[in-house]
Amino acid sequence: MDALAAKVAFLKSDPVTSTLGAVRNDRIVPLDPQALNPTTRVIDGLESMASVVEMISSKEN
Repeated sequence: MDALAAKVAFLKSDPVTSTLGAVRNDRIVPLDPQALNPTTRVIDGLESMASVVEMISSKEN
């Protein structure tokens, strides 16, 4: 199983994280781990998250 699939499986099976709305509604956003480092790459991660949130929002409206 690849790392992303394993992490998603954990989120869905864990008693705590499985109750999160994002997990229940399959709104898990995979990010490049480098985008989470406290550098200018954080901006890349935020832009990735923003585009996914925008896409989800447009589908709901």
